[in-house]
Amino acid sequence: MDVNSMREEVLAILAQVCGEREILQNDELDLFETGLLDSLALINLLDELEERLNIVIQPSQVKRECWRTPRNIVELVEANR
Repeated sequence: MDVNSMREEVLAILAQVCGEREILQNDELDLFETGLLDSLALINLLDELEERLNIVIQPSQVKRECWRTPRNIVELVEANR
């Protein structure tokens, strides 16, 4: 999967888990501050990303600042490819 396809897939998964398409338009949207992502949604997102992209996200990477914006999440997934 190339970088652009992977980015699109990550954003699609994120939009599905959060139930908000605005995520696709705004890489800097603060997902926690807007209430789009909470602890339960984060667990669901982790599961979906790992399953659909065949990656492993380490517990040390589950820090709020790593998951704050769509851009942060794409960068985290890219680092785990």
